[in-house]
Amino acid sequence: MTTAHHDIYRLPPTFKNAIAYFKEEPLPIYLVGGIIRNSLLGQQTTDLDLAVVGDGVLLGSRAAQYLGGTHVLLDSLRGISRVVIKCPTPIQIDITSASKGIEVDLGDRDFTINSMAVNVNRVSNELSFERESIMDPYNGYQDLLSGLIKSVSKTSLSDDPIRMMRAVRFSSNSKFTITETTQQKIRAESKLIKDVSPERVRDEILKILDTRHSYESLILLNELGITEQIIPELNQTKGTIQPYPHFWDVHDHMMETVRNLEKIIPTKVKTTNNNFYDLVPRFEGIEDYFEQEISNGLTRPSALKLSCLLHDIGKPATRTKDKYGHIRFLGHSESGAGIAKHILERLKIRKKMITIVCLQIKHHLRPSQLSPEGKVPSSKAIYRYHRDLGEAALDTLYLSVADYLSTGGPKIELKQWAAYCEVVKIIINEKLGRKS
Repeated sequence: MTTAHHDIYRLPPTFKNAIAYFKEEPLPIYLVGGIIRNSLLGQQTTDLDLAVVGDGVLLGSRAAQYLGGTHVLLDSLRGISRVVIKCPTPIQIDITSASKGIEVDLGDRDFTINSMAVNVNRVSNELSFERESIMDPYNGYQDLLSGLIKSVSKTSLSDDPIRMMRAVRFSSNSKFTITETTQQKIRAESKLIKDVSPERVRDEILKILDTRHSYESLILLNELGITEQIIPELNQTKGTIQPYPHFWDVHDHMMETVRNLEKIIPTKVKTTNNNFYDLVPRFEGIEDYFEQEISNGLTRPSALKLSCLLHDIGKPATRTKDKYGHIRFLGHSESGAGIAKHILERLKIRKKMITIVCLQIKHHLRPSQLSPEGKVPSSKAIYRYHRDLGEAALDTLYLSVADYLSTGGPKIELKQWAAYCEVVKIIINEKLGRKS
């Protein structure tokens, strides 16, 4: 990843009034963090991050009043506040107090690519700033050019362990590489994530799940030892072997299910030209359906990815082996729903999302059980399925499709795959009143 690679950078025009106001303030105010990073990358953003050598709460209150926004106090002790402006274009301004000076503030930040600053007075009326106006004591500009995520100091991660998860999210979203030194620090200090409030961990998990690259992030979280700290139940699924037709152990199967779900959930921008995935049933308005929020900004795909990640979490506890060596996981769906509920409550996930995820896990096998293999499910069976699952019914079908794909892995047979997709299509169309 490289920057636009010129000497003049521009802010989004939506910040014009805000920048004009802050330039009139007598206090030293700096653009910091994401607004600098995104401007250098030529990316649009609706978030404006500022640091003020003064009282950030008082500045936020004044700015909200002048700009017609809402002032939100985030941390009175550290002087952090937010201004939310809804009209004419929604923007969010986060203001921190750099009480010890901007140099100290930059040294206390997480990664070098976020430790650059520009005084608002160096921003022109056309919302541009020059390369030479960037304060860059930790060489963040060069790391941005090189696509590197590097912690600012030896204590950057231990000062605020949530930064370990943030590094993973930045890496996957931007296709940046976490430096080996920073990866080693994360592995060594991964246990500190348990000291972070569950609400902050939850928010970071949901941000990861709300992207098109959740699978890559989950893999990296696992490799760096973070997952086992926040969801130790997943660690118990590693090495839990499954019988034919399963290709992966339970842990890798669930990770693969997330990966396949991201490939089969449609977006308005086509992400695959693979005929294999094109067999997945669609319906009119499906893209809009999967952009819906189910609760306070939480989207359907986020809930569905959680279900994929945990759908077989009950298998280790229900694993049995008979005298002939046959391995079974009887009741794992019901058991898994209970375990998932405990995990999600521990992470302070909202109740509506917990209900939907647990319902999907409990019934994730049901679409494949509506009729004998090779047979078309009856209208009565389909009716009962939709009645019992309600608003989780359609989503659970796509969980079952991702699950099916991840069972056979690279050995899945096209004929059987096509037949299963046809069954799912019938279940969808019966609900929507269409002919298959």
